[in-house]
Amino acid sequence: MTTRRAFVVGLGASTAAGRGVPALLAALRSASRPLRRLAGLEVPDELRLLAGEVPGLPEHPGMPRTHALALDAAR
Repeated sequence: MTTRRAFVVGLGASTAAGRGVPALLAALRSASRPLRRLAGLEVPDELRLLAGEVPGLPEHPGMPRTHALALDAAR
C-alpha cells in the first residue's frame, strides 16, 4: 500500500455565522449564536424552531442550493 500526502491550500466557509473564514472565526471568538427563524418560512409560534441559514448567499438560478453553498465557500 502506498502512502499519499494531502495538502491544504485554502480555506472557505459558508455558515449561518457568516460567509468566509474571517466571519466564521469572529463569530466563534465572540460566542455569537447565529441560529434564527428561517426567512420566508411561515410556521405557527408553537412550532417555531431555530435553524442556521447562510446570510447573503448569491442566487444561482438552476443550481441546487447545496452546490451554491459549496461554490460560495470555494470562492
